[in-house]
Amino acid sequence: MLLCRGPGKLSDSARAAGVDVVYLPHWFSGHASPPRADLWHAHDGKGVYWAALEGRCRGTPYVITRRVDNPLSSNRFTRASYRGAASVACLSRAISAQVEKLDPQITRTVIPSTFSSFATEPDAVSAIKHAYPGKFLVGQVGRLVPHKGYTSTIAAAQILAERIPEIHFLLLGDGPQRAELEAASAHLPNVSLLGHVDKVGPYFAAFDLFLFPSLSEGLGSSILEAMQAQTPVLAARAGGIPDIVIHAETGWLVEPGDAEGLAEALEYLYRHPDVRDRLQEGATERLSMFSPAAVAERYYDLYASILARPK
Repeated sequence: MLLCRGPGKLSDSARAAGVDVVYLPHWFSGHASPPRADLWHAHDGKGVYWAALEGRCRGTPYVITRRVDNPLSSNRFTRASYRGAASVACLSRAISAQVEKLDPQITRTVIPSTFSSFATEPDAVSAIKHAYPGKFLVGQVGRLVPHKGYTSTIAAAQILAERIPEIHFLLLGDGPQRAELEAASAHLPNVSLLGHVDKVGPYFAAFDLFLFPSLSEGLGSSILEAMQAQTPVLAARAGGIPDIVIHAETGWLVEPGDAEGLAEALEYLYRHPDVRDRLQEGATERLSMFSPAAVAERYYDLYASILARPK
């Protein structure tokens, strides 16, 4: 059963899969005669509050999935809601550490995100590569906001513009920082800001190297998309990223916000295709633990263990 605020893509997909959908416009709606369940799973802040009220009123156990590594609010209701959960599933160790700071008594486990199996479409991949003939394509995909590290990327591009003109940066995404980034890169011939792209799968496959220089990050699921597309990854050592990227084994890590270090790592990986191949092979070997089936099994085991507890 899916509880959500109203119609949308999520509810449409759920109905198509045969899931019952219940609309609740607010987190304190529906408690007088709530849907019956043995376990609730909350995926956002309002969902946490709804499930916590049900847990308090009816004793129904609930699980919370926490996706960001931001500090949690220390208000009494948030603390009680998290402390009352049967388990808080954190996407990474960094997120788990933030939950522990709220209250060490909160029951936690680490269950990551999955990759999405985006279609790569070989013809589309070829078209992207043909649009940039002779270029080594370095890609970054995400919302254009400060913590995603696009400023570091553009600074690294400026360092490399004359030294290695064959490296070309493709930046995909939109957001409030777009005008600032366009102004900062307007003079750089090796940077293209492409805005929002509906089908990103072919781009992940067309990149020769994927960048993820976030300053903070819950996990970094785009890294998994690049790995599945067999594209080596250069990322920042921030938040939950090291849960996916093991330095020099499944990817390459640099310090967050270090544009010179990012440029140095880019040059090194560009000049050492054997290292890129080794990183890609290591990532492929590790990728199975992030598959939808593997993650679903871990949630299934978590549900079963909670429901088996004495009432």
